[in-house]
Amino acid sequence: MNQKDLARQCANEVAGECLAQRLRAVGRIVSNIYDRELAGYGLTASQFGILATSLKLGTASQNEIAEVHRVEKSTLSRNLKLMEESGWIKLERHGRNVRVEVTKGGKDVFCKSVEGWRKSQASLKRHLRNEGVDAVHILAASLAKF
Repeated sequence: MNQKDLARQCANEVAGECLAQRLRAVGRIVSNIYDRELAGYGLTASQFGILATSLKLGTASQNEIAEVHRVEKSTLSRNLKLMEESGWIKLERHGRNVRVEVTKGGKDVFCKSVEGWRKSQASLKRHLRNEGVDAVHILAASLAKF
């Protein structure tokens, strides 16, 4: 088999079986569903999640939020900067440690945008049906240890 045929065969295998590519595509589709609904509130799904996590944890560190969301600190930093500029959070820097505090404006936009989140949740649940929702929970739990 020549190199071109081997490369095509390998590409077909990856295209047909790669879990990483499928999960990344699913993640983008799901993010887009939430992004479309939350855009009316001026938020992205990532920003909504950061607000939710920060409010749940109280004053959280950037490291804690990055760990919960499984994102690199640099990726999180870009969102935090935009959120600070929007007045939704206050960043308190103590050396290398950055604490995130949700402002009154952040709480307000979060509480208003929960309705958009609920619409996205309901839509996705209808589309996935109970079996799909259960599968998502099982998948998330089985991968949590990584």
